[in-house]
Amino acid sequence: MDSACLYDSWIQNQRKLRDDLSTARTADFADQTRLRSLVSRAVDLYDSHYRARSQLSRSDPIAALLPASSTPLEGAAHWISGWRPNVLIHLLYTESGLRFESHLQNFLIGSRSGDIGDISPAQLAATDELQRRTVRREIEIDEELGEVQAGPWGWDPFPPSDSDLDGRLERVVRVVVRADELRMRTLRAVVGILEPLQAVDLLVAAADFEVGISGLGAELHQDPIGSTISDQAGSVPSPEKWLLQIRK
Repeated sequence: MDSACLYDSWIQNQRKLRDDLSTARTADFADQTRLRSLVSRAVDLYDSHYRARSQLSRSDPIAALLPASSTPLEGAAHWISGWRPNVLIHLLYTESGLRFESHLQNFLIGSRSGDIGDISPAQLAATDELQRRTVRREIEIDEELGEVQAGPWGWDPFPPSDSDLDGRLERVVRVVVRADELRMRTLRAVVGILEPLQAVDLLVAAADFEVGISGLGAELHQDPIGSTISDQAGSVPSPEKWLLQIRK
């Protein structure tokens, strides 16, 4: 599977995942077993996607690093062919805050929702610690990517020999694989912190975010003047602002 097919398949899978999770959240919100099964299936979907991208990176490192099908907007916002792992944690905080505000009156009288707006202090502490670890790992990968891009020849894209080029491409593969491994570890860790209903809420927000950015990027690319987000071109808003823009 080439990078274009992999990207298109991923966006389609995200749409279906979002629909399935949203339906289950409405119909089976009290069925912990059902929700847990759906969350597990979603995690497996992410895992399969990252494994496929790792295989692609070994056969075509540049295509894996710079997917041809992603829009310029996505390319500007992406980190090593995808979203920074820390974006998932930002989405958790954003979605939790939005849900908390919507349930505030109920919380004040002691009613609990059990959803992502009802995060416990222990869960927040675990999430904060995970975010610190994730940021440290992102910095390490950033540093390795910087070394690969610079290399002993500075920014020269034509190193002196094929063996030198092969060595650089091998390091590109390693960086892409490390980035996807960190995304997967972060997803598993976040899901492990949350209750099933909370994890469903987060996964829906993540799918909203990824599918929405893809759509907004296509809109901007096709009609930069008439686009509803034309004033955002050239900048990369925070995940929080993007999620609010997508859900307008």
